[in-house]
Amino acid sequence: MTASLLEPGRQEAFADAEKSAGGITFPPAFARLSHPPLRFMVSYSGFASTFPGYAAFYKPLVATPSLHFLGTLDTVLEESWARALLESCEHRSTGPDETLVVHPGGHSVPLGRRELLVVTGFVRSIYASDQAQTVSASKALKEVDVLDMDLPF
Repeated sequence: MTASLLEPGRQEAFADAEKSAGGITFPPAFARLSHPPLRFMVSYSGFASTFPGYAAFYKPLVATPSLHFLGTLDTVLEESWARALLESCEHRSTGPDETLVVHPGGHSVPLGRRELLVVTGFVRSIYASDQAQTVSASKALKEVDVLDMDLPF
C-alpha cells in the first residue's frame, strides 16, 4: 500500500474512486508528503484487500517493481489473496511467475539461501537497470552537448 501511495497520479485515482464507488479518501499524511516513489518492493505473505473502498490502491496497477513471496504451508493467507496482489502489480519481466517465489514455509519471511539469493538478484537487477538508464541518459545528453559540436568558425 505504501508503494502504491507514493506513485504519481495515485491521489487522483483515490479522488475518482471516492466520487464513483464510495472509496476511501487519500490519506492526508501522504497528501502532505514530498517523497519520490519507491524503487522496488518485496512482499512477504502480502495480499490485496477485497474491500471495495480500497480499489484505488490497486487501480491503476502498482507500477513499483515488485517481488512476492508465498508460503505453501501458509495457514493465514489464502493463495488467491496473494495472487490478487500479484495481479494488481505491473511486471518488468515477461510475466508474473518471474516475480512470485513460492517457498516451503508458512506465514513467515523465509531465510533460506535460495530465497535470499532471489531477493539479492532482484535488488541487483533493479539497480543495474537504474544504472543502465542513467548511463544511457548521460550518453544522450553528451551527444547533444553543444560543447562537443564541431563549429565552422
